[in-house]
Amino acid sequence: MKIDELRIAVVLLAMILTVVALFGGYKVYNVYGVEKPVKEQLSALPPVSLVSIDKNKNGYDIEVQLGAVENLQSAYTGIENVLNQRFDNGDYKLHIIDNRNEKLELFYLQIQPAVQQTAAKSEFVWLDGYLDAKCREMGLKHNLMIDEKNIYVHISDGPYNLYDIVARPAVGISAGNNS
Repeated sequence: MKIDELRIAVVLLAMILTVVALFGGYKVYNVYGVEKPVKEQLSALPPVSLVSIDKNKNGYDIEVQLGAVENLQSAYTGIENVLNQRFDNGDYKLHIIDNRNEKLELFYLQIQPAVQQTAAKSEFVWLDGYLDAKCREMGLKHNLMIDEKNIYVHISDGPYNLYDIVARPAVGISAGNNS
């Protein structure tokens, strides 16, 4: 009986060590094979000042803090390119962190409905005029850029910046009907 008990103990110990090694290896892979290289690549981009990556059950939450940016669209696209090289679509959620002050936060609350309406109706010229008028009233500067996927709103108040990236709804392209 002692030999059988010893075998069971050895088998259980081997199983425990195997599970610990597998989970430990997975954790090491995530940190040194995924998170650290992504942080290094993103940190090397000129507008990026800080990167935070957290793994959760749905994938990765990635926060990227930007400093002053000349072209928000280009900065965001560069960040997305790095992330798309490392992750499958849907495996990460990107959050852009800016350095808003209270004035910009209040301004953002005022313009948010107009930005969402523009995303829904594709009224980009109207939004640019609206932002121009509102920014002049409050002594702010703005830059509006659009591509096929997003609307990029950059509002600045001296050294403070508000960055808002709003996804555009997918629009189907129709070839037309020649009936």
